[in-house]
Amino acid sequence: MSLTREKCFQPLMKLWPNINIILPQQELKAGLWCKALCHRQWYSSNKTLEMDRRFMNFSSEYYGQVTCINGHVATNFYEGGDYQRWCGSCGKQTIAACPSCHWPLRGSYRDLIHSREPDAYCLHCGKALPWTESKLDAVREVAKLVDGLTDNDRKTLNEILPDLISTEATPSTQVAALKMKSLVKKGGKVFAESVQKIIVDVISETAKKTLFP
Repeated sequence: MSLTREKCFQPLMKLWPNINIILPQQELKAGLWCKALCHRQWYSSNKTLEMDRRFMNFSSEYYGQVTCINGHVATNFYEGGDYQRWCGSCGKQTIAACPSCHWPLRGSYRDLIHSREPDAYCLHCGKALPWTESKLDAVREVAKLVDGLTDNDRKTLNEILPDLISTEATPSTQVAALKMKSLVKKGGKVFAESVQKIIVDVISETAKKTLFP
């Protein structure tokens, strides 16, 4: 049985009428979205529509989220259709999907009304989301202005930052935190204060205890 792009998108367009805005047309995979969002049968006989297991479907448990590129949440209860395009706090553009893989951002639980901070990394592809990347870039930029750090120090900083920007500790977190502590001490008081302001809200408690006792 053949599954055409048009047949798959008919139920999809009812769910999200502006899907072409959220996800560029060239990035859509008919069979993939039919399974992920419409819960319809997915036909694996078409090799070009082979399921990518990186992606997850959380639509039955969570709402979508709309967040500006600086990490200010516009809504945790997005269900498709038009949405607020600009942030009321900083004026930056808002997004409803990961810029890298174009899959939806995760909002609040459907059975529990609560405010939810945006994820640091995309649940589907693992890439840093814009607000996380901006914090990484900010620390890198500050490091460039510090005379006490060498080029090797800045290289080390660039390598360990992804392990620090994580609200849950990983096996690499403690190692990265110890290396960062050494760099912060070497960079001086101004560098230490700047780093703390930038990353304190997006690092694990383990890293906080090591870096900012």
